[in-house]
Amino acid sequence: MRARIDSIFAGLFMALLAAPLLQMVTHLVREPLVEERREPQPIAALWPRLAAMDPSLPSDVNRWFDDRYGFRSVLIRLHNEVDYQLFDVSDKVLIGRKGWLFEKDFVDDVVADAHKAELEGQVVDALRGLRDCLARRGIKLVFVLNATKSSVYPQFLPAKLPLDPPPRLSRRLAAVLGSEPGITFIDGERILRRHDSEDLFYRTDLHMNLKASAYVYREMVARIARLVGRPAPPLAPESWRAITWHGGSEARFLAKLLPVANTSYTTPRAALARKSDDAGTYEPNVGSAGIANPPGLPLFDLVFKNKRPADTLLPPLMLFGTSFADGFFDLTYNDAFAAVYQTRSNVPERIGPLLRQLPGDVQVFVMEFPEPYVSFISRIGDLRACDIPKAQ
Repeated sequence: MRARIDSIFAGLFMALLAAPLLQMVTHLVREPLVEERREPQPIAALWPRLAAMDPSLPSDVNRWFDDRYGFRSVLIRLHNEVDYQLFDVSDKVLIGRKGWLFEKDFVDDVVADAHKAELEGQVVDALRGLRDCLARRGIKLVFVLNATKSSVYPQFLPAKLPLDPPPRLSRRLAAVLGSEPGITFIDGERILRRHDSEDLFYRTDLHMNLKASAYVYREMVARIARLVGRPAPPLAPESWRAITWHGGSEARFLAKLLPVANTSYTTPRAALARKSDDAGTYEPNVGSAGIANPPGLPLFDLVFKNKRPADTLLPPLMLFGTSFADGFFDLTYNDAFAAVYQTRSNVPERIGPLLRQLPGDVQVFVMEFPEPYVSFISRIGDLRACDIPKAQ
């Protein structure tokens, strides 16, 4: 009997050793991927290096093996699950209270910018330069500064941030831009704080949800209408439906074994987003950005042309913004404009080349940045394209 038990134990032990190697070779079991923001370790010039007895080859082989070991992603997720459940720690995500997750890089950027006094003047000067550039071409500037989750819901962070003092860069900018001539300033944080008893961000993603987007972009549409002296086209009230969602960038970075539950919201309007019909057309990936790095980018990620009566619409709009501006299209608020040209980017150096090819019908230029990226605006750079007539 003892021999049989020993044989079973030895067999199980061998199976445990062999299973990862078998999985590594065959991939019989589908594993949940782990987002690591890096490429697996390659082995460059294996045979020549082996023939030359390259002393660095063993370490490269070890790293190659470590990145491809069978059930590696399952073991990583199991380790992360233990860290989450027992210690409330993660390498890439701040684990907050009541199920709220915060991306470390976003939080760190907000803190770092608060401690750089020079950024305020640099960003304001860049915006003034863009305003003056656009004004020479008869185009009005609207700047949307969207909030980040840690600023709207600091009570859910695992610990207080070393801020206030010093004041965050977004608040210093808001104090200046709120009264800056020629710049229509949309303060996303001020808008959302009026509704901060609601869930306005995904608990498992860095973005604000559609409810928050509705609050911000409804106000933007109304402010643009006043700016151009036209009545704002009516936007139907939203009919919200709560849904359970297990996705999100922070959930991916957390990469634990069990999914994190998250309540999100949708509206019937979202089902109509970015779909061409008799009322308007959408064309993706139009033109060339004209920049070398990164190559292959379009001039416009999306072009919307409205077929509704022109006298009921706001004038054509250029939207240069990040993924935080996606809600504008998701909620079909673009239907209020005769046309919308979208460049989806957080790289302000693209604005100069964009101005050289700006369509001639554009009357309003909207630039949108979220708080962690707002310091990037200081890099707008060369605006000599201001004196180039708009493309027809």
